[in-house]
Amino acid sequence: MNAITAHSSQLTAHNSQLTTHNSQLTTHNSQLTTHNSQLTTHADYVIGRVFCQALKQAFSRFCEEVFYVGFRSEVA
Repeated sequence: MNAITAHSSQLTAHNSQLTTHNSQLTTHNSQLTTHNSQLTTHADYVIGRVFCQALKQAFSRFCEEVFYVGFRSEVA
């Protein structure tokens, strides 16, 4: 019986360690999820500000070229 009691005690201790480890993993997963959300938000900001700004500038240059050529043609 002592061997069974000792083994039961070891299993209980191991179960407790697994529960603690599971809790730590859950916390870490939550932190990673939060970090992922922050990175996504930052990426959205960069895309919205940098790339959209570049597209606006390119479109503006395109319009200037088109209208300038059109205006120049009408004047000549």
